[in-house]
Amino acid sequence: MTKGSKAPRVPLKHRLPNPPPLFVGRGRELDWLAAALGRGPVVVLTGPGGIGKTSLFLRMIHERFAPKIPQTVYLGLRPGVPTDQVRFDLVKVLAESARASVDLAAVASDPEALTEAAIDIAEEAELWVVIDDAHHADAGEMGELLTMLSAYARRSRWLVTSRMEPKASALAGQVLPVGAMGEGELIQLARGLTEAEGTTDADLHRAIAASAGSPWFLHQYVVAGPSQLEESRARLLGDLPDAVHAFLDVMSALQIPLPEDVLSELAPLPTPALLAGLERRGVLHRDASGLRLHDVVAEWLAPSGTARPTRELERIAATLATRDDPVLLVESARLFRDAGRLDTLAALLDEQAEQLFAHAQAPRLWAVIGELRDPRLVGHQLRCAAELGNPTALGAVRSPTGREPAERLAWAATVYARGDVGQASALADEIQRAAAGGEAHEAALLCARCLLHEAREADALALLADLDGPTPSVAFRRDALRARAYAALADPAAEETLARLRRTAEAMFEELEALHDVALALMELGRLEAADELLERLTATPRGGRASLLVARWALLSRARIRLEAGDAAAAAALLDAVRPYARSASLLRPFLTELEVERRLAVGDLAGLDAVIEAGMAEASSLDRRLWSKLAVSRERLRTMRGLAPEDASDVVGAVAGAERARWTLARRRGALRHGRVQEGVRQEGGGALALLLDADAALVGDEPERAFDAAQRALREATRRDRALLALEAALALADAAAVSVSPEVQAAGARALVEASARIGSTRGRLAAELHQGFDDPAVLERVAAFADVSPVAARRARALLVDASARPTLDAVDARVVAALRSRSPLAVATVSFEVGLREEGASWRPGWGLDGRRQRVWLEDGRTVDLSRKALPWKLLTTLLAAEGGRASKEDLALRVWEERLYHPGRHDARIHMSIRKLRELIEDDPSRPTRLLTDDDGYRLGGVVRLASARQSPETNGERRE
Repeated sequence: MTKGSKAPRVPLKHRLPNPPPLFVGRGRELDWLAAALGRGPVVVLTGPGGIGKTSLFLRMIHERFAPKIPQTVYLGLRPGVPTDQVRFDLVKVLAESARASVDLAAVASDPEALTEAAIDIAEEAELWVVIDDAHHADAGEMGELLTMLSAYARRSRWLVTSRMEPKASALAGQVLPVGAMGEGELIQLARGLTEAEGTTDADLHRAIAASAGSPWFLHQYVVAGPSQLEESRARLLGDLPDAVHAFLDVMSALQIPLPEDVLSELAPLPTPALLAGLERRGVLHRDASGLRLHDVVAEWLAPSGTARPTRELERIAATLATRDDPVLLVESARLFRDAGRLDTLAALLDEQAEQLFAHAQAPRLWAVIGELRDPRLVGHQLRCAAELGNPTALGAVRSPTGREPAERLAWAATVYARGDVGQASALADEIQRAAAGGEAHEAALLCARCLLHEAREADALALLADLDGPTPSVAFRRDALRARAYAALADPAAEETLARLRRTAEAMFEELEALHDVALALMELGRLEAADELLERLTATPRGGRASLLVARWALLSRARIRLEAGDAAAAAALLDAVRPYARSASLLRPFLTELEVERRLAVGDLAGLDAVIEAGMAEASSLDRRLWSKLAVSRERLRTMRGLAPEDASDVVGAVAGAERARWTLARRRGALRHGRVQEGVRQEGGGALALLLDADAALVGDEPERAFDAAQRALREATRRDRALLALEAALALADAAAVSVSPEVQAAGARALVEASARIGSTRGRLAAELHQGFDDPAVLERVAAFADVSPVAARRARALLVDASARPTLDAVDARVVAALRSRSPLAVATVSFEVGLREEGASWRPGWGLDGRRQRVWLEDGRTVDLSRKALPWKLLTTLLAAEGGRASKEDLALRVWEERLYHPGRHDARIHMSIRKLRELIEDDPSRPTRLLTDDDGYRLGGVVRLASARQSPETNGERRE
């Protein structure tokens, strides 16, 4: 998005209307609104139709915030509008108003991206936005939109009217129910509205009583005159000529405003005087788009659930269908639907559907045709669902009952998009065998694509080889699939095929799915920069091609993989978040999103609950994509190794791992087996790239060959760096730091830790950073305590920190590499730590890790559970208090004991010593407690004080063979 560089200029149709000329009362509401706009960015008025919500907002802005009028955008919603359309319309009008450049095609299918764009534009230009009649949109989705606006808007303001309370708890205190006007205000309003001569006070009071506190109803009763007060509300328009009634009947069939030239084709227009009168009464509303009925009048004339004359609806629809306006065409489609003329609706879409999709009308069109059950519309429903690409639409379409190849092919593509690759493949194969020409070619391409999901590249190539005499489009898409298959097989033909494809790519840039296949082939060959350039163009391309929105999401996932490989985990996470709304339920996208999310979380160290995520992803991928399932199988092995677990039996898995992932999976399992003593000899790997070098480094480390381990890890790091593989570089840097820790050279040790710091910083990996902290601070108990707490972030570092921090009886089980590194670090450290538990139930033999705090006698400081430290080297009295308590039995001492041992008094006198002890304890608590008023480390006892929690004492180690003794 390009920021606007000029003052806002709101399009006429979306400028803020003037308030009613006659406005009385509502002083409290106006004050509340002004205050609410100061409290937060979103304010909502609720109340029944005709109660005056919109007039109240208009009056408030014009009276209290007049300088904001040029910066205020007005958007009125019509019945049945999809919330996605609301978001799109918002972004479009805000961009026009702020004169900002936005690639609408790139964000049209992404609700979160649309919301983000709307907020960014409004914030930059400090716009105010009025969303009128929000009840016409889906309540839950509108609640989500308002919640996001409330959370992230700062300088912009969003004013919303609705007949319903918004489903958004974040708006507590920002919603005002607008009730009936008071009698005094109604009398004042009625007198101002009086037009008929001879209207008495009694007539006005009768009108007020009939209005039920609604200013709009009061207006109608006053204008209608006394004779109409005995009639029902539906007769309030009885004073109008028959021609006007006919005009209003036509307008009641419409859900959008229409310009007068269009209305004149539907019904004779009333005279200008009559139109002006209807506007003054509030029966008609005019904006830059045209005229529309007030919602209450529309409900009178066409109550919900009542049928309208079919011929009249058909006539109006046919007239609108002649207009070259996407909004009018969708309204025409709706009217044909309501008239029951599905044949005419299908014919209209046959001619105009692509234009509607090109103008981002898919959400509105889906609202019209999504629930219809007619074979003539199946193709358009499938096309619309694919255009939207969300699970709700894809799940709503049904299998066609006819045998037309085009419809069956569209159904196969929909089944594929849902994620049922097996069924899609079977359908495509059946169509290919039965059809001829274009449908047969399309079916063959889909069948080949499904074969690639099954890792049957050779079969896919054989099928594509038989695809003779295709059009240039089919040939380009065929060769793109060939390139993917060749790349997966590491066949040199991949480069030749890609070169041919890139020469013709410019002429085929509407073939988005094929271009994405080209990018995938480039990624398989390691040419990430070229793939990224193509994907960037792909996601920025104007709408068009086949299933463009779904392909755009595929492209986002592919770019996320490239960003992740390059080490930009934050950018990868943002791209994954953009796709996530379309992968909330089972679909083709979700397992791929899951696998990338697993890879990201492994890299940065977000491991809590990741085991279950991997298992769920493998279950979904098992019938969808064999190579994807294999990637997740590799991640499962890596996670087990990180957690210090030995590899499980894999006799039922080994045959299912496909392609290049088989080598990665085998190497991951061999690393795990080696660490748990299942490989008797050193496993020297010749060739095989950086992963094989990492296995060789582990084997050398276990075999007490630190120089060879360092050399293998360093070569792996160089290889990963040369190929710009930041994730692989991180794993190499972890291995390098381990090998360096075992080295006897301080320079090598420091170099290994520095390399790990750099590799972790590049990715933003907390897992790597904590491991680096351990290597650099292994003799500092505060660092060890901090690192030991992060078992679900950096489990290897946490496990090693715990082993260095506690005595032998409570140390965790270490694998062979852990043991070698811990032994090396301990041999270089003068640190000894003894652990004491002063809480009942905390100390149990063999119990799992418990965080603690402690006293570092070497530096005369306290460390806390999160690694923070408190320096007491210049505070002798607090330090002596703590050491006295720690030395005492059970960590407790009476005030008398403290007076004698800390202050070295000969006798204890409560009157003289208690105040001094209490003040010293209070000051010490201020130093070491998170909340001194609720202490957890320095507690008050019956006659004195005691230590609380798990407490440790760090000292200089006396013997290299021990690490302190555990104390009761």
